[in-house]
Amino acid sequence: MNMTTRYHINDAEIIHELIDGEVMLLNLTNGNYFSLDNVGVIIWEMISQNCTVEVLIEAIAGFDSANKDSMEAAIRQVVAQMIEEGLIIPVENDATFNRKDIIKSIDTRLRDGSIQFITPVLHMYKDIQEKYAHPAGVKAV
Repeated sequence: MNMTTRYHINDAEIIHELIDGEVMLLNLTNGNYFSLDNVGVIIWEMISQNCTVEVLIEAIAGFDSANKDSMEAAIRQVVAQMIEEGLIIPVENDATFNRKDIIKSIDTRLRDGSIQFITPVLHMYKDIQEKYAHPAGVKAV
């Protein structure tokens, strides 16, 4: 994965919605559901705004210098998973974004607590019932 490559949401195959601080995704091609929360929401939103992986890493991993290396690895991993699952695709456009504004926006959200600084994870479900299944095996009504 090239850090300066821009990715965009694969709008032809992916439906997505932000619900209660979590991005819910549906791959129309294979029927798989995905979710992202916390820092994953920032990654999704910034990719939709033409932000490069390099800037994501600078803003998110730079927030906590003690964990910078592990956060950088986690960001790379979640982006690679999104590419592998066809959620995002590389684009060859020169769309611009304001690096300083993006970094400031991410920093503000991490500092004010609206997004928690938790390692991003792409959760995958074969069907939506799997996501909302009760932990004890009892189906929610």
